Amino acid sequence: MKNFIFLFLFLLMPIISFANGIDTTITKSPNGSWTVKYKADEPINKISFIRNPDKSRTMRWHPTSPELEVFYQNKQEHIARKDRTTFKEAELILTPTYKDLSKDYAPFSPFSDGGMLFHSGRFFTCINSCINNLNHWKMTLKIPDDEHIIVNGKIFHSSTSWLDKNDGISVYVGKQNPIETDSYIALIDKGLPEKIQKSLSSDIPKMMNYFENKLGKLPFKEKPTLFASYAKINGHSSQGGTLPNRIFMHWNKNNLETSVKNVKFINDTLWFFGHEAAHLYQSGKVTLLSDDPSQSWLHEGHADILASDVLLSLYPSSTDYVNSRFKNIKNNCAKGLKKMALIDAAEVGQFHNYYTCGFVIHSAIENMAKSQNKGGHSAYSTWNQFRAKVEDGKAVGQQTFFSVVDDIAKTNSSEKIATFINIRHDEPKKAIDALLGL
Repeated sequence: MKNFIFLFLFLLMPIISFANGIDTTITKSPNGSWTVKYKADEPINKISFIRNPDKSRTMRWHPTSPELEVFYQNKQEHIARKDRTTFKEAELILTPTYKDLSKDYAPFSPFSDGGMLFHSGRFFTCINSCINNLNHWKMTLKIPDDEHIIVNGKIFHSSTSWLDKNDGISVYVGKQNPIETDSYIALIDKGLPEKIQKSLSSDIPKMMNYFENKLGKLPFKEKPTLFASYAKINGHSSQGGTLPNRIFMHWNKNNLETSVKNVKFINDTLWFFGHEAAHLYQSGKVTLLSDDPSQSWLHEGHADILASDVLLSLYPSSTDYVNSRFKNIKNNCAKGLKKMALIDAAEVGQFHNYYTCGFVIHSAIENMAKSQNKGGHSAYSTWNQFRAKVEDGKAVGQQTFFSVVDDIAKTNSSEKIATFINIRHDEPKKAIDALLGL
């Protein structure tokens, strides 16, 4: 018995060590309103949010108690009493609409039938301040009786609880049932135009098979889950993203029925699908290949160059579109580099620069590999070697990636790339052309 107790305590240690001491309960009421309640084990001074892309919680999350406030300080959002005395509970009324967040996932992605997908990581908090080794959050979700929850690939009714971690997960609440295919479990908004629904059902599996052959199988026992939502409101944006074994896509607009008649929109959508499918296969057995926002060119540019490859390989008629898009990408990268160094883009909220200039950097590596008569597509071989090094214990991030690039090139190409990243360019188009001529 003593050995059993010791083993039990040992198994609990990671959870006890990394749990944040706050229970999080998210509730959807029958009237459609959403709330979140935070309950601490002991009296605390404030609750701090771990993900802070902006200060929109101060305008969209409203405490039910007039004695509490949500405020923004030192680039972080917090909850505290206005008189700064201690408290144990805080309940807030949420705004359950789509909100574009720079460098982060939208908190809510509405479906056209009233269903909802939300990102659990948006609710992660810490007591007082956040520390680096905090990585587990106790979550509970309660919903109306006539709806269901899909979390971690399973369906629940009324309520469920789970221990969350890392970047969080996508959680669905609504009445639509998922469909299981040979490739994935899908929850596709029935309000989407039929052409997009068919594309999601046919093109995504083709892209997944293509990337699996290049980057290896996904390291999960369960099939990946695809969420696709359509708000059908007066908007103009769309967003995609991946979390472990999950792809989600959202259209925050109401004109898709007209848009699908446009050939460019169809190609844009295929690129969108290709980019997100590529993200799904980038990590492999490791959950993180870069933890520095200023190095986001690494995975965003790589996902875009894989999107271009999958379009050229599976949809040859898109060649003119891909070439035109590359021209626009170079121009947009140049505009960004004229204003600031790429390394500074995240700090000033210009995250899109990592897509455009990241594509340029990975294209330059492609050109370099071709000049060395390397067989195959270097975007895959370079990435596979980079990932293998991280799996073997090398540091995450661009330095390990650069070591792979230099191994392939047998030169100091990484120094030229680093210079391209680290300075603002007075003549960015010349800098781009020079890099592409590595």
